Amino acid sequence: MRRKFISALLFGALVTASTSTFVSCKDYDDDINGLQGQITTNASTLEEMVNEKVSNLTTEINTLKDQDAALTQALDQAKADLNAAIEEAKTAASDAEAAAKAYADVQAEAAKVAAIEAAKQSIADAQAQLQAGIDAATQKLEEISGQVSTHETQIAGLLDADKELQDAITAANGKIDAAQTTANDALASAQEANDKLAQVVENLATVKGELDSQISLLGDKVDQAVADIAANKAEVDADIAEANSLIKSNADAIAALQNKDTELGKLIEANTQELTTLKGQLESLQSTLDANLESAKAYTDAQIEGLKSALGIPVEEIKTNFEDIQERLGKAEEQLAEIVEALKSDDGSIGSISSSIASLREDLTELTGQVATNLETTNQKIGELKGDIEEINGKLSTNSSNISDLQERVSTLESQIGQWAEGIGTVAENVKLMQDNITAHSDELARLAGLSKQLKSLVFCPTTYVDGIECIKFATLKYQDWGLNPSDWEANSAKSGNKYYVIDDAEQYEEYFANPRNVLKSDIKSLEFVSNEATNTRAVSNEAPIAIASWDLGNNDNGAYVMKLNLKKTTDASFGTDKDKFTIVALKATLDDKYLTEEEKKNGEKAEVYSDWARLYETSETPRIHNALMVDANGKPISGKSGSHFWTYSEVYANKTKNDALPTRYNALHIAQNVYYEDEVDLDELMMVCDGTNTESGTIYDEEKYGLDYEYHIMDYTLENEGSTTDATNQKHFAKLKDGHILVSTARDGQTEKNRDAIGRQPMIQVVLKDVRDPQNVKVIDVRYFKIKWVDKTIADNYGELEDFTADYVCGAAVKDLVVKEEVMNGIYTKYNMSRDEFHNSYKLGSSLYATADDAMNVQNPKANLGTIVDLSDAGGHGQTHNLQWNINTTQNAATQAEYEQGYKDITAYGYYQSTSNENSRIVFEVSLRLNIAQMAYADGVNKDQTMWKDGARNVNPQLESDANFGNSKYSTTMIFGSFLKGYINNGQTPSSIDQLVNFNDDVNFVFDEDKLSEVAQATGTNEYDWAVKNNGKELHYKGQQAAFISGNDRIQLWESNITLGNVNSVPSEGAKLLVGKSVPVKLVDEWCDLTDIIDAYNVNFLTPLKFTESYKSVTLKDITAGGSSSSALAGTIEITEAFTTNKRVVYDNKKTGSKTNAALVKWYAVETPAYGVAQAKTNIQTNGQIGESCNTLLTDIKNADGSAKYVVEIVGTGANTQVKFYNMSGNAIGQEFKIEIPVTVVTKWQTMHATLAITVQPAI
Repeated sequence: MRRKFISALLFGALVTASTSTFVSCKDYDDDINGLQGQITTNASTLEEMVNEKVSNLTTEINTLKDQDAALTQALDQAKADLNAAIEEAKTAASDAEAAAKAYADVQAEAAKVAAIEAAKQSIADAQAQLQAGIDAATQKLEEISGQVSTHETQIAGLLDADKELQDAITAANGKIDAAQTTANDALASAQEANDKLAQVVENLATVKGELDSQISLLGDKVDQAVADIAANKAEVDADIAEANSLIKSNADAIAALQNKDTELGKLIEANTQELTTLKGQLESLQSTLDANLESAKAYTDAQIEGLKSALGIPVEEIKTNFEDIQERLGKAEEQLAEIVEALKSDDGSIGSISSSIASLREDLTELTGQVATNLETTNQKIGELKGDIEEINGKLSTNSSNISDLQERVSTLESQIGQWAEGIGTVAENVKLMQDNITAHSDELARLAGLSKQLKSLVFCPTTYVDGIECIKFATLKYQDWGLNPSDWEANSAKSGNKYYVIDDAEQYEEYFANPRNVLKSDIKSLEFVSNEATNTRAVSNEAPIAIASWDLGNNDNGAYVMKLNLKKTTDASFGTDKDKFTIVALKATLDDKYLTEEEKKNGEKAEVYSDWARLYETSETPRIHNALMVDANGKPISGKSGSHFWTYSEVYANKTKNDALPTRYNALHIAQNVYYEDEVDLDELMMVCDGTNTESGTIYDEEKYGLDYEYHIMDYTLENEGSTTDATNQKHFAKLKDGHILVSTARDGQTEKNRDAIGRQPMIQVVLKDVRDPQNVKVIDVRYFKIKWVDKTIADNYGELEDFTADYVCGAAVKDLVVKEEVMNGIYTKYNMSRDEFHNSYKLGSSLYATADDAMNVQNPKANLGTIVDLSDAGGHGQTHNLQWNINTTQNAATQAEYEQGYKDITAYGYYQSTSNENSRIVFEVSLRLNIAQMAYADGVNKDQTMWKDGARNVNPQLESDANFGNSKYSTTMIFGSFLKGYINNGQTPSSIDQLVNFNDDVNFVFDEDKLSEVAQATGTNEYDWAVKNNGKELHYKGQQAAFISGNDRIQLWESNITLGNVNSVPSEGAKLLVGKSVPVKLVDEWCDLTDIIDAYNVNFLTPLKFTESYKSVTLKDITAGGSSSSALAGTIEITEAFTTNKRVVYDNKKTGSKTNAALVKWYAVETPAYGVAQAKTNIQTNGQIGESCNTLLTDIKNADGSAKYVVEIVGTGANTQVKFYNMSGNAIGQEFKIEIPVTVVTKWQTMHATLAITVQPAI
């Protein structure tokens, strides 16, 4: 928004404004909603699964209860039958002793019945335990909202089934034990009961038949048990699948919420771990069930087949003496089958029971067959029965082992159930915590989502300012009535003395910035303006003289989110015209009550947002007809150009009348639009009404809002024909109006529409702007004139490329010899099937050139830089050629740097031939030009003098004291500089000027390479930002001070304080000394035709002036412990020579005799006396007492117990008499040698040199 300049008088009261802020939060809506949906789905699925499985288990328990009841009834009946049989046996027996023995078997059966009864009791106990466990599990599962209860219930059911199986096995073992006892008794009394066995054999025949029936029934029931186990397995499979689904859902939830809520992610992770554990337990259970299923099926099938085979012995010869016993045995078998049915849901231990029963049946069957034959055979079979019973005992032992294993599995299951219950508790807690978090997040997000849509601020977007103040402008249109007499319209303005009228602005459009962008219109209860004339306190809510007719929210043309208002005046009075007193208004938005707290609602408060203040301003403007084709890119009217308001009467009629003939030149004037003669023109689309008072305001008025309308008339308009002869044509005859505003071309008769006779004709249109608010009192506001020219259909053919020229690029010059010759022109004649003369009689060459074929076709946007094209034919002769010449120069078509680098510049231009019979028919052609641009380079024969180069770098050395040009005779101290030119050679001679290095140029220079300052920083161990290239590349600066410079396009030099004289006090800058022994990047840059080329880029290496002959010098001292010192002369330990010449002269040495120190060179290089850093002396004695390889410990850190120095060194004397002394302050002789290193520093003008004095201290003995 443009800044407002406010007068103190007004805005002493206008500076107060309300503000509000809004802090956005991260947008978790979609993620939280997605997770909530997943958790809800999982919870629902889990709850359904739990309900289903609990129902199934309850059904199983009820079935078990029914089976128990049936077993009870069967046992009661067995007892009754057994007692009755005993009584009958006693009654029928004649021999009491024999009867007692015979009934021993009956007693054994009674024992079996007792065992079954005990088994029944065990089953009842197991059933009670199962129900108690289920009840406890159900209670636990209800505490955790029923989650994963199906799995716990099934395991509880399996545990109870195992318990039942154990009890049943115990009962069966008791029964088998009783059978074994009975068999032993029978064997002992076989001789005594011989007469009774016949009866037993008879009864056994019946037993065999019933046993067959029982076997069939047992097989069916075992098959059913196997099927039930398989079904149970399927349920477990389904449970595992559901658990996997839960795990996947939780994993998906974690992925959806990843990186968005850490705490929630942790809870989900814990939940996932618990479910993974659950999955593992279910998979283990599935594996166990699979194994039990296969084992039970295989074992049961084998035992049934064996039993069937064993009972297949013929029994026709068996007597019927023991029908009672056979019946009782059948009852017992039936009871055993019912026990098996009750245990059908368990594992393969059923097979063990069936096996034991089958073995017993086999033994009894075999015994019966032997008794039927003879007693001896019977005794033999009884013996075999005894062996079989022993085998049964072995199997019973196996059963005991199996039972033990089953007990261990049950124990394991119990432990797992305990762990599982704990895990379920963790899952439930985590799920609840997660749900609580989600609820909290959802509530907070809902609150924030609501707040994010709350309107926070309104800011006025002004388009009008008065004295720098924002204004809401209402325009009042004021005009002088022209009257209704058409003759009065044939003038430039209304008659003097005619009345003035005013049209109030009924409506004005304004915009306010609305924050935030997602404000909802439905959340704004009301919108109104408050106003004041004396204060900006918006609580003073005077009724504003404006109101809101309509409003909306949305983006404006600039993409800003705004409140769009259509405003209307609520008073007939004018406002805002007084400079010192005017009305100010602010927009007030009252928001929905949902943005108020309960306390605020209770107090009757309102949620209101106010805008900044704006002044109401009303202007009086003169409306004017505007040409709708004369607008800018933003649709604003363009004023000040010919035709922008069309034309006045005197302009179009050349200050004459409509009855006067106008000269031919008026053919090209006052044309508003060229229109194809077959098209119709809606004149309303050419009209706009603008502010005629301020033509630069760009204001457009809505005709409908102000009650304005247009009226059109075709005027008499006579144009003289060719040559401005007396023959003239009235253009009025070639058009007519339809519906008052649709212009149609006609033939000369004025009636035949869209006739070619209208081509080239130019009817004059009078447009009258009227105030039609009161149909009974219509008034005229403005009158204007313009022409519509009827033209033929545009016919443009693109011939294509006419010629492709090539030339050399020359700076700022005309390109020569661009002539399209006859053989090329013949191609045009051939294509259009015309002779040369026919073509040029039919078409004339347009002289302008264009950037595109479309522009040439439409004869629009000619480009002056493309030059002109002319026909080279003479005006006189016949049969001559019509070669074309393209005139273009490089002054207006200079090559760019990119074009130079690619080596050429391409120019394409389009021209046209205009039809002489149809001004809209033309042939477009193309001409192109490639200008080859020569490349700047080293001049031919120029090479680098390799004696002054090394590794691609130009070496620059310090100036010698004996140098003829730069030695002592001219300077007092050495300087480091060199000539670029001396690094080149051409035919054995050094170039004399820089211009000789390149092939052509306008300007050529050596400059520092700014793009490679990082290399300078890296070489000097400094920061790149401390280096800079200045003065058009001629100076290299370090920390704002010169370090090096290039002068005279030839000389590069390190900077020092007195460049001119180089006296003894001349001091190098810090950056200059950093560059000694280093390289700086430079480049040779050529410039030509405002183009630049880097001819070469390389490093200039500033050679080091001096060096030590040896930078590491060693001396030896002996230890002295008597409080004295040992010393060694340092003569000959330092020698400094020149570093860059072949004959490296000694500059300084500290020899006692035969010294080669050159006082002149010492002065020349400003060599100072060596300094010994005794305080920085280091030793290889370590602080732990060890002697190391290198000297890395300060000598001063080696101390005596009292903290005093243990060993001391000092430098005494000067020059050649300098000595180093060693003091052993420890009071003890050293036992082995050690070293001390003293740093030596020599400061010179250009460099600070460093060396090391190494002292070896040896034991005295």
